[in-house]
Amino acid sequence: MDKRYWIASTVVFVIWWFGAGLINGLWLMNYWYLDTPFLRAWDNPAAGQFSEQNLYHYMIVPYIFYAVATVWLYRNSGGRKNWISHGLLFGFMIALVTIIPMRLLNYTTFAFQNGGLILPSPVIVKEIIGWTIMLLLIGVVTAWFYRKPATGAEG
Repeated sequence: MDKRYWIASTVVFVIWWFGAGLINGLWLMNYWYLDTPFLRAWDNPAAGQFSEQNLYHYMIVPYIFYAVATVWLYRNSGGRKNWISHGLLFGFMIALVTIIPMRLLNYTTFAFQNGGLILPSPVIVKEIIGWTIMLLLIGVVTAWFYRKPATGAEG
């Protein structure tokens, strides 16, 4: 694990972290942060030390794992000549094994709680779209770090 690996992992971490903020904090803000059943289910004073805000700092750990694993997987995938298309393919593959199944599992487990719908399917679809776009970007950025240098000038 060379210097390029750690720089790429740091850049990918920043994209994961800020991408999550853009998707959940801006695009889906009307659902997550306004008065919704989902917010009422999570922001329960009875939850005490297990409330979302007391556990917020633990969110950094999975994003570190995501970044380090994403770069490690790409580095060992044997990049192709066309690094952009390979990065897009890689980003889509990461979406297929992380975000898409996880969001569908979240829907099946969190959709109904306390007898009511708290996680509507349009929110899940928006999350899948937003995260997949972000992972396509992550794939291209990771591919850029590991692109093959151009071989001589043609003339």
